[in-house]
Amino acid sequence: METTQTKKTNKTPRLVCNITGDSRNTTREYLDGRLARLNVDEATFLKNYANKDSVKLLREGKSVDQIRHMLGSKATHSVSSEHIKAILAMNGKQPKVKVEVVKAAKVEAVTA
Repeated sequence: METTQTKKTNKTPRLVCNITGDSRNTTREYLDGRLARLNVDEATFLKNYANKDSVKLLREGKSVDQIRHMLGSKATHSVSSEHIKAILAMNGKQPKVKVEVVKAAKVEAVTA
């Protein structure tokens, strides 16, 4: 039987959208695959994660406020243009080009 400590270290984090604040469950296999494909650590990926609908709307040129309104989000934190670039670089299907991403230590949530 596994100990409580083992269960805690194997727990897969929930993915929380940095645009809407919505969260979803994920699997360790999905997360490990994304980390390997993007060649980033888990903390960096989590700091730059956005859900599919948010990324699609960002690529269409919608603002963060428009996206939140369209998706019914109550999130109010600001998202910098540099953070949006990092979010777009890490999420969804994109061409195979190297894009500089914001490392986890540099991303700060700003409250309004």
